[in-house]
Amino acid sequence: MNRIRVFILIVALVTASSFSLMAQDAAVEDAGFKKWENTLEASLNSNYSNYTLSEYSIGLKYWFNEKAGLGVDFSGLGQLAFKDKPRSFSPVLDLGLAGAFRIIDKERSRLELNVGVGSCILASKSEYSLYCDCALRYGFLYDKSARVNPYVSLGVSYRHPYETDLFKDKAMMSIGIGMWLK
Repeated sequence: MNRIRVFILIVALVTASSFSLMAQDAAVEDAGFKKWENTLEASLNSNYSNYTLSEYSIGLKYWFNEKAGLGVDFSGLGQLAFKDKPRSFSPVLDLGLAGAFRIIDKERSRLELNVGVGSCILASKSEYSLYCDCALRYGFLYDKSARVNPYVSLGVSYRHPYETDLFKDKAMMSIGIGMWLK
C-alpha cells in the first residue's frame, strides 16, 4: 500500500512541476517551437515467451532546438506472465533519462527516435533491474499549434536484473500509444 502512495505522490509532483516549468517557458518561446514537452504513453512489451510487461510512462523533455531534446521518464510497470504463472501485477517504478531526436517534423506528421536508460527505484528485491529502450514515435495527426497530439510507438526494450544470472536478461519488442502535451 505504501508503494502505491509513493507512486501516486511522485506522479503528482512530476505533473505539477512540469506544468509550472511549461508556464514559465511560455513567455520565452522562440523559433515557433515549445521548449518543454510532456509525454504520456501506455505500451506492451513482450519477448513472446512467458514474460510480458505493461508499461505506463510520464515524461518531461526539454528541447534544445527543433531536432534534439533531453528529459526524464517515470514508468510504472505491471508484469504479466502467460505460460508458467497466472497473471499477476507487480508494482515497479522506473526512473530514467531519455533523449529524443526528431527525424520528420512536417505539417501533419512527426517522427521521432526516443532512446532511454534507467533503473528501478521502487520494486521488490527480486525485480530490481536496469533498462534500455529505443522507440520510434509517429504522430500521423500532428498539429504544431495543438496542445495535445497523439502518437503510436514501436520499439525495442532490454531489461537486465541486478542478479548475476545472465539468462534472466529480457529483450522485448514494444508497441504503444501515447500523447505529446505542450
